[in-house]
Amino acid sequence: MDDPESEGHIQRKARSRLSPRPSKDLADLARDEDPVALGPLPQQSLGAGMIFGGLAGLHMGAVAGAACAWLLGLFDYYWHGFFVGAAVGPLGGVLAGFVERKARGDLVRPDIATILGGIFGLLPGLILLLQGIGVVKGVFSGGLLLGAVSGGPMAGFLIGGILDRAFESFLNRSVRRASTLALTAIALCAGIVVLMDGAAYGPDPKEVARQARALITTEWRKDPETKDAAIRTMTLTRDGRRRYTGFAEATIAGQPERLALEALVEGGELSIRWIVEERR
Repeated sequence: MDDPESEGHIQRKARSRLSPRPSKDLADLARDEDPVALGPLPQQSLGAGMIFGGLAGLHMGAVAGAACAWLLGLFDYYWHGFFVGAAVGPLGGVLAGFVERKARGDLVRPDIATILGGIFGLLPGLILLLQGIGVVKGVFSGGLLLGAVSGGPMAGFLIGGILDRAFESFLNRSVRRASTLALTAIALCAGIVVLMDGAAYGPDPKEVARQARALITTEWRKDPETKDAAIRTMTLTRDGRRRYTGFAEATIAGQPERLALEALVEGGELSIRWIVEERR
């Protein structure tokens, strides 16, 4: 038959074996069991962020430089603006990559290219603002101007966001997704540059020749000495993006004459200069 006292004695001994040890201070426990937890987080993406920032700045700067040249009407220097932006952009990109990764660390999703896109997008936006602020006459025109000004930063945010997700995928070793996103962003940059390049050219030389012929004839009609003059043929060739040169065969005061022509298209308006060549 079991002894009740012995049974109770065994229970008391069991409780004593399961009793907790004297507790330690939480900081001491953390140092003993997980010494890394209290150390600084490693900046594994700092160098990669600077390299990525330089590459992103290359593309963002090139687009911004080309856009600034286009908006300023420096069409013959369009590619100069492109290459200047491509040279300056990586410097700002490396700096942005260093500051962003240093401040935010590896545990935060990178926004290096998004920041760059907003900054570079502000440059053409400021040019538009300065050019259009004088023509604002009311709320509607002011809203249109603000919409045009915000177009640059919004495009920069969009392209930059795609590049940042490509960089994030690269850090996560998802090479296929990173490549797809990066190529998409690069294609958008290239598309913008190509579209602006095409828009930087003036009309077809044949169309310019037709308009120039009409302008010259109108001017001749105002002068009694040339009101009966007529242009038989006119040929213009492109000499730059919006500059044209050529010749015209005309009859003035009953005599055949040859005109040297120079035409320029600015702001949608055509200006034409002509000189009657001396007879040999």
